[in-house]
Amino acid sequence: MPTLISDDMLQKKGIPENHVAVPILDREASLSYYAVCRREDQKRFAGLV
Repeated sequence: MPTLISDDMLQKKGIPENHVAVPILDREASLSYYAVCRREDQKRFAGLV
């Protein structure tokens, strides 16, 4: 099953055991991250978003 790993994690921990890293070199490739939390926790996580 394909998974993604960031450059930061590769530098810190290396390639996970029994995995192969295949870099995505396409200049037009992009990735969006979304943060989801309960409305009452918005202030708590405001610094992360």
